[in-house]
Amino acid sequence: MSSEMLLDIEARVGELASQEKRILGTPERLPNGRVSGSKPSGQQLKHERLGLSEKHMQQSQAISKHPEIVARVKAQARENEDVEHRHRR
Repeated sequence: MSSEMLLDIEARVGELASQEKRILGTPERLPNGRVSGSKPSGQQLKHERLGLSEKHMQQSQAISKHPEIVARVKAQARENEDVEHRHRR
């Protein structure tokens, strides 16, 4: 049960991180008029604003994008938990 809750929490963190807007800086123009990127906005990066490491945020977002895999992993965890209980008796 606890492994299922952890997966649900990670998926929700990923959803929230995906919904958080990215703060962009001002576009930087080259002399020929093309945009070459942007200047830093001066704001914290998204993962810093959320209090996560960049890797944790990316992993949570990956988990939230694949609910079918999460469901499969949760089903396997339930099966394994049942097997453990049978061995204890």
